[in-house]
Amino acid sequence: MHDKDTSPKSRDEQYPQDDPLLRMPECDGLVLSAFIDCGIYQPTGMGGSIALSWQEIKAYSEVTNVNLTSWEASMVHLMSSEYITFKNFATENRTARSNYQPELTEEDTLKRAERMSLVI
Repeated sequence: MHDKDTSPKSRDEQYPQDDPLLRMPECDGLVLSAFIDCGIYQPTGMGGSIALSWQEIKAYSEVTNVNLTSWEASMVHLMSSEYITFKNFATENRTARSNYQPELTEEDTLKRAERMSLVI
């Protein structure tokens, strides 16, 4: 890193190498594949979305002939629910930006008033 570099450190640089925050949690390949193949979430129209329903997970299991255990199906449902929770949180906390309006100095205000013939 350069002496004058003020960019923030990456997580890898901030924590010791044996820190648990640097490791991704282990995930069963079948559960992850089912989660992705099921579609992660269900769109509801108008940009909305909900977690995968139990019917969707069951239909995936039957159509693909992948016999998910109840624990695996629960994990797919939980992953979908958590995904939607964070997706909605990110969407709700995004605020619309107003149009750019620079601050006017007193001089700018007077010039503007003169142009509009409002100066007495």
